Amino acid sequence: MTKDLSGTVSPHIGRFRHSEAWFHLLSSFDEAESGILYDIKAFLLTEKYSVKDTDITYRMVNTWCKAGIMADRREAEDGWRRLTFTDLIWLHLLIELRKFGLSIEQLALAYKSAFYVHGDTQKPWNIFAVGVAQCFQKTNISIVIFNDGFLALAFDDELALHAALSNQSYIKLNLNQLVRKVHPKLSHVEHQKLAIRLSAEELEVIAATQEDDLDNITIRLKDGKIQRIEKEKSQSNYQGSLNELIREMNFGEATLIVKEGRIAYVKQKEFKKI
Repeated sequence: MTKDLSGTVSPHIGRFRHSEAWFHLLSSFDEAESGILYDIKAFLLTEKYSVKDTDITYRMVNTWCKAGIMADRREAEDGWRRLTFTDLIWLHLLIELRKFGLSIEQLALAYKSAFYVHGDTQKPWNIFAVGVAQCFQKTNISIVIFNDGFLALAFDDELALHAALSNQSYIKLNLNQLVRKVHPKLSHVEHQKLAIRLSAEELEVIAATQEDDLDNITIRLKDGKIQRIEKEKSQSNYQGSLNELIREMNFGEATLIVKEGRIAYVKQKEFKKI
């Protein structure tokens, strides 16, 4: 189920600019009800591990749960504590962040921003699990932590964009390395369940969502398969000529508004057959 990101006044909105690719991946992950993606979701979110599968003591886990920096899904305080694969990764991340001297208050914000939309505890989301799944596709995922503890996951190009737009300092850890630390405890068969392979067509869609100048993207399907991507963008005060506009487009259509003998506005729709 796609999370509603509207109507919140969280102070953390806009702290780190994510590409639309994250929301495409999150939506597919949440809505999966069968097939390999559903199996992956079950692998990441099923409570089948225990504290023994970590290098942490029961006492430390209990302390962290009470401090609000990790999930406690037990129905009773003396109940048996079961962990998901995502929990295992999170526990290893907490260990690393403690080495950097982050306080419990900072870690509490890190937890909220990793597992809740904009840190709003009324809006849980699976973005951290989606990030872990991406690591098994050999996609490099960074964990960014700001000085107050706010946490974001990032693709490499998102880090580059943030560096260009902001001068805020942050700690950067590699999520892939944390996954590799945990993975040797698991079987090869389980690893294969996580190795999602996106098709070339799906990769084309994700690449299109990362183009910053687009207003709209339409995916055309036939028999459930991606056939064509339609990318729309508009430009006010267009400075080029009609010939330049035509050369920019391989296949598509354009709507023009002409003012005082020049092109004042352009709306382009480019078609790309997959």
